[in-house]
Formats: sequence, structure tokens, C-alpha cells
Amino acid sequence: MVSYIQLRHQMIFTIAYKIDVVLRTYTCIFALEIAIRIYGCLHWKQFWRRIRNRVDLIIVIASVIDEFSFVRESKYHLFLLVFNVCRSYRIAYLFPGVLRLLVCMMVT
Repeated sequence: MVSYIQLRHQMIFTIAYKIDVVLRTYTCIFALEIAIRIYGCLHWKQFWRRIRNRVDLIIVIASVIDEFSFVRESKYHLFLLVFNVCRSYRIAYLFPGVLRLLVCMMVT
């Protein structure tokens, strides 16, 4: 007979695994988007000219580095985790209302 604690542990492990898969998928999509953006530019200077491209490139490099298991087990994982959180700023560009709301919150 399986105890309640064992079932709860399995459920938490399953949810954590699903969240990890979603985050890794999002990292791959974000890296692919940056690669397409770099490829779409005529030369490197054209890509590097926009500050948003620079920020996205730094975030994606840090996020990809954080995906390696030896990094996740190191002390640098918590530092690189900040870059994974920084990816969420992109939501503000998807929805103009969110961007306006963020600007209003920063002003007040």
C-alpha cells in the first residue's frame, strides 16, 4: 500500500518535471528566435545596433548555459536563474496594454 507521503512526493516530482520540460522548451524556442534574428540581419552590426537584440542575446546565452546539468548543480545556477526570469519581460512586448501598465507603475 502506498502512503500519502509517497503519493504526494510523486505528484510534486511529476509537476516539477513538467515545469522543467516547459522551461526547457521555452529556452529552445527563445534561442531559435535569436538565431533566426541574427540570420535575418545582413551583417552582425545590423543585429547588434538594437539594444533589445543585445539584451535578448545575453539572456538567451545565460539561459542556454543554465540548461547544462553541471551548471545546474553548481553555485552559479542561482545567478543564471535571474536571466531565466528576465525572459518574461518579452510578454510586455506581446501585449501593448501590459507595457503601458508597466510604464504607469514605474512612474508612480
